[in-house]
Amino acid sequence: MAHSDDEYNEKLKRIIRQAQTLFLQDAASRMSEVEAGLRQWTEHELSFDETVDLIHRHVHALKGVALTIQYDDIDLVCKQILERVHTVEEDRSTGEGYDDAAEHHEMSEFASELGLLKQLLGQYG
Repeated sequence: MAHSDDEYNEKLKRIIRQAQTLFLQDAASRMSEVEAGLRQWTEHELSFDETVDLIHRHVHALKGVALTIQYDDIDLVCKQILERVHTVEEDRSTGEGYDDAAEHHEMSEFASELGLLKQLLGQYG
């Protein structure tokens, strides 16, 4: 029995909605872990490099799925955060260290961008 284009399109829309729901659940968990990492950094329980790596891992995962499920604004903010991560990683690879003031500046910028990401996720949730 052949399916109509409308049936097929509706099925695809349902699949995307399910993926979006799962994404938002995963995103909430990932954002909680990132926020915990930022708190640990402020309490000197995580190093700057460990915190940047944590941000990289979680934001990269969110970016990949956000683009797939048509959350373009989330993808864009994730891209901006990852550009900052890559800048920090490039500086590390060339041996350029960050003093306390530079680390605090970078973490402040990360916190601001992550706040925007959390706000966007809340609009979908």
